[in-house]
Amino acid sequence: MLAALVGSALAASPAAAQTPPAADQAEAAYRADPLGLIAWSELTRAYSAGADLFAVWSCDTPDADRVVDPFEAAQFFEDKAQPYFDWLSEGRYSPEFLTANTVAADDLDGCAEAVERFKTEPPANGAIIAMDTLTLEGLVANGTVIGAALFGAVPCGVAVVGGAEPEVLCQWPDNGRQIFLGAVAVVPVPGVTLVGRTLVHEIGHALRWPHSFHAPEGGSNEYDNLMDLMSGSRTIIGTPAVNRYAAGWLPPEQVAVHPAAAGDPHPGALYDLAPVGRPGRQMLVLPTGRPGVFYTFEARVKSGYDDAIPSEGVEAYLIDQSAAACDTPWMGACWGLDRRTLPLTLTGRSGDVVHVFDVGEDIVLDGVRVRVLEHASDGSGYSVWVGSGPLTGAFFDDDGSVHETAIDWLASTGITRGCDRYRFCPGDEVTRAQAAVFLARAAGLAPAAGSAAGFADVDPVAWYAGYLGALVDAGAVSAGPDGARYRPAEPITRAELAVMLARTLDLPPGEGPAFADVDPGTETAAAVSALAAAGVTRGCSAGPPLRFCPDDPVTRAQVASLLMRSPT
Repeated sequence: MLAALVGSALAASPAAAQTPPAADQAEAAYRADPLGLIAWSELTRAYSAGADLFAVWSCDTPDADRVVDPFEAAQFFEDKAQPYFDWLSEGRYSPEFLTANTVAADDLDGCAEAVERFKTEPPANGAIIAMDTLTLEGLVANGTVIGAALFGAVPCGVAVVGGAEPEVLCQWPDNGRQIFLGAVAVVPVPGVTLVGRTLVHEIGHALRWPHSFHAPEGGSNEYDNLMDLMSGSRTIIGTPAVNRYAAGWLPPEQVAVHPAAAGDPHPGALYDLAPVGRPGRQMLVLPTGRPGVFYTFEARVKSGYDDAIPSEGVEAYLIDQSAAACDTPWMGACWGLDRRTLPLTLTGRSGDVVHVFDVGEDIVLDGVRVRVLEHASDGSGYSVWVGSGPLTGAFFDDDGSVHETAIDWLASTGITRGCDRYRFCPGDEVTRAQAAVFLARAAGLAPAAGSAAGFADVDPVAWYAGYLGALVDAGAVSAGPDGARYRPAEPITRAELAVMLARTLDLPPGEGPAFADVDPGTETAAAVSALAAAGVTRGCSAGPPLRFCPDDPVTRAQVASLLMRSPT
């Protein structure tokens, strides 16, 4: 029975000297958070930076089951909690433990009263009372627990008047910040695995972290999320990234907020998510348009304390701090322990980790699709795509483009892999160096090894030099006199590309239409006419008169269509 019991948290709501209007409450609740995500973040972060000192007491009662020594308990807490929070906070937070004393009382309430009569030196931010009974009886209305964190009016009865900034820090016992632990959470008991785990769970509550659970509001099981230290885990593992952000351990630059509110059109974006301890973004936020309500996504992998998680993948949660999310909202928000952290369920999934998505799985939230695309080759993070439409073809940033078929063809031939793993960057201008590579690969020309292509501004070992040399050898590009320059970094114009493409394809002069903006009798006119006759180009306007826009730069999407239409 003991192994099935975990900690609980109780707190009194802070009292306000004066209640501002609802609109002012909503504005004030999120004002202190740099990203506007966490309600009353100045309160949730009151004790979460640097050293957090707890005074450790033991309490002797007539019903003792185990002897608890406060010195040994403090040492045990340090051994268990400090390495864990150093990992989870990435060095930003460290709970410390001061041996206080042993008190005697008839029951748990008497222990609390006895301890609260003492002040400690140095002053502590909180107290831990280790009982000599295996469990805690009568602490909460729902029965027997192993651990619990309690608070008074937080912090110290602070008043927020008219949206003024609250004061956020005071010390125990004035702040009522104390943790109770049954002896089973302190002294090893055969067959019980909660030793140490309950301690860090309750310290999490002391940092204002809530339970996360699938059960609907008012449900009976707040411990059904096996991926969360604050829920159903039976070992010491991590917690949702929103808790780490609420504690101030994730700086804003490590959080990606998707730029469009849910339901708004957006072309899509790719996000790389890193787990705890890795550089980079560690949380993705998808806004809903409602203050304090948003979705989060994060990478969880088997490393560090997360080595014990039941599943790797991308976790998804709905975070709800609206006044309707809890029974006792304060100043317009359900903050801290009342913040609703709801694991999302992928359609068709079942089991204990239905909110952990694997590669290829996705979810649609208010019209926005979130898909897990890739697990990093080194086994660390995950890549996630977010967009309003379906993800089709080889790249996600060309969906709906008239050039998408050509772009997918270009990728399938191996001519290009795109500008990164999942983007083609269709609107980017093509440089003359890139054009040389595209044309040589499309024509099946092997790079001319070691060639500088006869140009003064081309490095023989540049990534494109061999392809440019192959085009020179094939007569598609003329090196000209000594010292000629190719200008590899400049955008290539439509006229320049037309001449190179017609030469590469060895097209005969064609009887194609004339274009009003191309000078007749020039090599450009002959090349454009040949390409038009072969069906490679239609110009830049339907006319009349027909126009080719010879001086315009060429985009990557346009190159894809030109090459797909080219005769082989």
